[in-house]
Amino acid sequence: MKNLPLKNQSLKSIAKTDLAELLKDQTIVVTELFREQTTVILDAVDERLDEKLLPIDKRLKKVEEKIDPMMTGIDKIMKELQTHRDEDRIGGRQLRRHEDRIDNHESRIKTLERA
Repeated sequence: MKNLPLKNQSLKSIAKTDLAELLKDQTIVVTELFREQTTVILDAVDERLDEKLLPIDKRLKKVEEKIDPMMTGIDKIMKELQTHRDEDRIGGRQLRRHEDRIDNHESRIKTLERA
């Protein structure tokens, strides 16, 4: 009878080892199955999204085709506006220089007239 607990303990040890290995194997199998299912589900969702988004993509392309010529025109107008602003700055500087020269000439003429 005293040998019985040792045999019982040995069987428990073997059973635990087998169960641990079996559990490890099952975990690997379940993980792989989950991975496969996830891939299938994501592919299906991706397909559905493509189907839903295709009409939106087509409408966006049409809008882009209409906007492109407008943006090109706006770019031309903006460039022309910038050119005019630059010319205005240059013209303003030149006008100030001319005003300074006129003031200088006026003061010189007044000096000459007094003499």
